[in-house]
Amino acid sequence: MTEVWKTALNQGLSPELHAMHRSIDFDWVLWPYDLSGSRVRMHMLRKVGLISEADFETIQTGLDSLETELKQAVHQPQDRDEDVHGWLERLLCEKVGPIGANLHTGRSRNEQVLLDVKLFLVDQVHQWIQHMHRLTQQLAGLEQAAGETLLPAYTHLQRAQPIFLHQYWAAHRVTWQRRLDQLLAFFQRLRKECPMGAGAINASTLPLDYAFEAKMLGFEHASVSPLATVSLRSEWLEFSGLAVHWMLEVSRLLEDLILWNTREFGFLRFNNTVTTGSSMMPQKRNPDLCELLRGKVSTALGHYNGLLALTKNLPMGYMKDLQEDKPMLFGICAQLDAFFVALPAILDGLELQAETMIQAAGDPSLLATDLMEFLLAKGVPLRQAHHQVAEWVYQASSHPLGLPGVAKAALPDLPEDFFEPIRSCRARLRPQT
Repeated sequence: MTEVWKTALNQGLSPELHAMHRSIDFDWVLWPYDLSGSRVRMHMLRKVGLISEADFETIQTGLDSLETELKQAVHQPQDRDEDVHGWLERLLCEKVGPIGANLHTGRSRNEQVLLDVKLFLVDQVHQWIQHMHRLTQQLAGLEQAAGETLLPAYTHLQRAQPIFLHQYWAAHRVTWQRRLDQLLAFFQRLRKECPMGAGAINASTLPLDYAFEAKMLGFEHASVSPLATVSLRSEWLEFSGLAVHWMLEVSRLLEDLILWNTREFGFLRFNNTVTTGSSMMPQKRNPDLCELLRGKVSTALGHYNGLLALTKNLPMGYMKDLQEDKPMLFGICAQLDAFFVALPAILDGLELQAETMIQAAGDPSLLATDLMEFLLAKGVPLRQAHHQVAEWVYQASSHPLGLPGVAKAALPDLPEDFFEPIRSCRARLRPQT
């Protein structure tokens, strides 16, 4: 077994315990970032005179060759490999000999894994930002295409007031844009501090140039507090929180689409590229993709809660508990990827039923609040106006002309078009500044 810590003090673990201790089963995906960190480490070691020019060239050539082979899936982790760092070091030493062990000079796996994951997150956030730009543009397209189509807005899943359909899409677009703004700010913070220089817990006595290393890796500066660096997972938690919160916001949209697709609502149909059928009932067209994404939110939320619980009550310093963080972080990223694949197709597959929406929005009782505000403008006190309109709504249930008939009989000066929902929606729109 390749256990880089094995010495006379620690004789190694039994195969069963080694299998539990190893992390290569999930951290092998970090190999591109580990190689990036190793290349820069070699540049820094050459700069400070800890490796010769000849050894530097040999190691860099070996790393280049190793990267090509890994991209071609030539190598797979073996049972003896403990983690991605030891795996790559073993492969390099098999290529260039014992000088390959210089890969770990002045480094600890504690800071190394933090660098790998940070570079991984930089890539993940960059891709997420690109997807979010496209998705918000897709919502803007739906918003623009909606025109003055009306539909009811709901509180407590009861029809409340009429709104324009474009207001509905705008609500989601604005919500996602806020999340995108947070993501952009997080992306900037992510590039500030390089974990390298923390060591295992308090840096190294070697004459290492951490500022040089940080700059080569694209960070503003090196670790400012080794102890804080190796102890905390705040950036991982922030990323996970942003991801879960956005997925929760998307699940709200998905729930609406699922409801709107029912015959009871009838506000939309999905085209047949995003629905599935039943193995037993031939007539079914199920919104499975929406439901699957909604379920994936729960999975991501479970991972996020797991990360929070994992970091609870840990003393300052690296603890092996933190090896369990990567499966949960990677799990959240996997759920995000599913959203980026399915959500654009779902939004493209909507066939909105405008006539049904407009008919539902035409219920006169949805303008009861407008009627109350008409009384307020005439100087009627709020509570009196509220109770009066509630009484008229009650009377309307038995009136042949409904609420418009009751209201117009009581208020002869009520405008003729008062119960036109489009009038109400136009009146409620405010200029955006």
